[in-house]
Amino acid sequence: MRRRLFRGGGAVLGARMTAFLVFAAPFLHGFPGDCRAQNEHVTVGSKIFTESVILGEIATRFLTQEGIATEHRRELGGSKILWQALLAGDIDLYPDYTGTLIEETLAGEVVDIDDLPVVLARYGLRMTAPLGFNDTYVLGMTREQAVALGIRTITDLRQHADLR
Repeated sequence: MRRRLFRGGGAVLGARMTAFLVFAAPFLHGFPGDCRAQNEHVTVGSKIFTESVILGEIATRFLTQEGIATEHRRELGGSKILWQALLAGDIDLYPDYTGTLIEETLAGEVVDIDDLPVVLARYGLRMTAPLGFNDTYVLGMTREQAVALGIRTITDLRQHADLR
């Protein structure tokens, strides 16, 4: 997920955060066919920011159009609250980003983006294919400053909280 790029005279640190839906594995075996056949009720959760609410609403409308009874619980809180709600069975799915899961939710584990489905399976969770967009972001500084401070990745910035 992390990569180092040098463009011109500056260092650009970037991370790609691809959007997807994370959901409980026993739920939605054939997503959405099995859910409709089992006449399940689906609870979609979303975080407390607009983009998450919109993605949650898109998932809700898609499932509803597939004939699945669906409720959207909007703006439940931050990443950890949604994660705990999913693990507890209070919600069935929510939109998240690979970067958020790897860097925040699963911060205590060493997770490579390619291994994310395997790690989620340990929690009884699965993820959909990417939703078709990402929130790539970058931070920039001069090459000289990056070299002087020993900054090569975004993680290296943890040692330099005073930078602005």
